[in-house]
Order: sequence, then structure tokens, then C-alpha cells
Amino acid sequence: MMENSQTRFGKLTLNYIDKNDHYCVCDCGIRIILTKEQLDKNRHCGCEYRKYLLALSGKEDDKHELEQTQTTTYSENRGVNFEKNKWRARITFQTKVYHLGYFSSKEAAIEMRKEAEHNLNNNNFIEWYNQRH
Repeated sequence: MMENSQTRFGKLTLNYIDKNDHYCVCDCGIRIILTKEQLDKNRHCGCEYRKYLLALSGKEDDKHELEQTQTTTYSENRGVNFEKNKWRARITFQTKVYHLGYFSSKEAAIEMRKEAEHNLNNNNFIEWYNQRH
């Protein structure tokens, strides 16, 4: 794990780098893990988009609604995030991102991600993935 002296990228503060993962914290408090390429493109965790969409919806700037969106958009669990009103699981293998599915519960998405990691570590990921999809 490489320590970093709190470099800033827009609203994101880079805390540390572990292999290809860049662990950041947005000014709004959301923790996010990005690749170097993603960090070069992103300047916030998505909070600015959420504020914009909230404004477009015609709703008042409801702090509770915004906080609820912020706390469920990104997960502490790697490869699991909240997207399109569902929990999405994905994994990267040999520089390709594999979509594992959308789930109604965070726990189900985490379980799928763990199953994928297990098969990745047992060197039969592609066979397992092809059987599922």
C-alpha cells in the first residue's frame, strides 16, 4: 500500500494507492475507489450529478433525500455499487470488466461478487462466468 500526501482532484482527495486502486474521499463524505484512468476523468463521486438530477426533478433540495442517495450510491464493498435503483456486482479479470448482475439487495450483490472472486482465485473464472451468462 502506497501512502499519499492527500493529493486533490477536484472534490476528491486521494488517500492512498493499493496496486491499481486509488482510494479517495469526496468533499461530500463519500468514499470511492477508482482506477488511475477513472481518477483522471472524475472530479467528484457523483454528488454533483445527484444534485443536478434532484434540481431537474423539481423537488426541493431535501437534505435527507440527498444524504440517502449519497450513502447508497457507492458501497464499501469492492465491485458493488448502487445503480439504476438496484445493486450492481462486477469484477475485473485480465483488464476486462465482467458484469455479474443487478440485485435488489446489497447482500445478494456482495455474495455474487464473493462467488466470482472465489472462482477467480481457483483459476476457473471464465468457465464459471460462461455457465452463468
